[in-house]
Amino acid sequence: MERARQVYQMCLRLIPHKLFTFAEIWLLYAKFEIRQKDLGAARKSLGQSLGMCPKHKLFRGYIDIEIKLREFDRCRKLYEKWAEFDPENCKMWIQFATLETMLNDDARARGIYELAIAQPRLDMPEYLWKSYIDYEVEQEEWDRVRSLYERLLERTHHVKVWISYAKCEHSMPLEDNVSRSRAVYVKANRLLRTCQEKEQRLMLLEAWKDFEDEFGDDVSEEKVKQLMPKKVTRRRQQKPKNGLKSSKRRERVEEAPLEQEKEGYEENAPFDPNLDRDDSDVEIGSTSSDSSSDSSSDNREKLSKKNKLRTRKSSSDDSVKDTKKDKRKPRKDSSSDSSSSSDSDEESDLQRRKLELSKKRQDEKKNDERREVSSSDSEKEKTRRRTNSGSSSDSGKDKQHIKRKKASRDDDKSDSSSRKRSHSGSSSEYKKKASRRKSSSSSSSDSEDN
Repeated sequence: MERARQVYQMCLRLIPHKLFTFAEIWLLYAKFEIRQKDLGAARKSLGQSLGMCPKHKLFRGYIDIEIKLREFDRCRKLYEKWAEFDPENCKMWIQFATLETMLNDDARARGIYELAIAQPRLDMPEYLWKSYIDYEVEQEEWDRVRSLYERLLERTHHVKVWISYAKCEHSMPLEDNVSRSRAVYVKANRLLRTCQEKEQRLMLLEAWKDFEDEFGDDVSEEKVKQLMPKKVTRRRQQKPKNGLKSSKRRERVEEAPLEQEKEGYEENAPFDPNLDRDDSDVEIGSTSSDSSSDSSSDNREKLSKKNKLRTRKSSSDDSVKDTKKDKRKPRKDSSSDSSSSSDSDEESDLQRRKLELSKKRQDEKKNDERREVSSSDSEKEKTRRRTNSGSSSDSGKDKQHIKRKKASRDDDKSDSSSRKRSHSGSSSEYKKKASRRKSSSSSSSDSEDN
């Protein structure tokens, strides 16, 4: 035992308590001394620890030991030391008050709660106020409960405090508890109207509605429903660009003559399917009907493109003529009134804006037409590729068949030529032999004659 005591003391000497400490070692050493029935040494070591390096765990452990020993006066002194060390700790104040309630000393408990509430700073004030109110509810001191809620609402107007206050009023065993809780809801609604956070008022109204559904009548329910917020749908008005209000109407007025010109041109223009036909459009292996249909569709597209280009040129020429007319207009003299000059400036600004708008619309139309033309061209190319792929496959088969026929014909010709050559060679040898025989016979006859 002496050896264990020396080990504890050596360990406590080695720890630099000014920098850090271990509360568990102090408590283990104190419990060791209590097992050895040396209570003075245990209290001495714990007092030394609180003097050198006070910690919450040391205070809590020392108080638990004194409670087990039933030394409540020492516990009160330790709580006082703890309150001096850390007055912002709400848990310490609550534990101190619960100790006094265990000892049935209500005056001390209320005094401790009042001291805790009076502190300028607290780490968890809502936890402390709740425990104080719950203590008064257990004691059934309803007037004190109301006064505590009123004091708390002077410091804060949080919606949860109002709801708990109304529920507490309803839970009181009194005759007019429903009317009292309704009065709390009305007061809270009046004060939360000026609150910036609208969600708190919505929470209050929802809790009030639930209360009226359970304990209220039809009139009170309708009143609460009228106070509930309503969903409102608003439409934003889009402001026109460049300050012009009737931009859509002007677009319609300007687009109408262009469409008329297009229609007139298309009606007067004759249609020739063989116009602008190229040999490159005719595909190898395709039938005459396919090529004629493709050429007719291409001609129609070309005619539509030409019509569009002519309409663009006419619209651009009109805009240029309008600008030239505006430029040719004579300017007014400088001696004119200020009102006439301002009107002319406004008119010129409006004309400029009109011209800018017309140019923008023309550009947009051109871009749209180009996109349409490109899309149509891409679709036609895709269809042509598909037809080419099908026709090429068929033409490839035909070509292979023709090649095979040609190869068979060439083989037949080569065989016949070889046969002819062989026959011609044999006939020439036969002639030579015959000539030799004739020459030999003629020589023999000559020799006989001689």
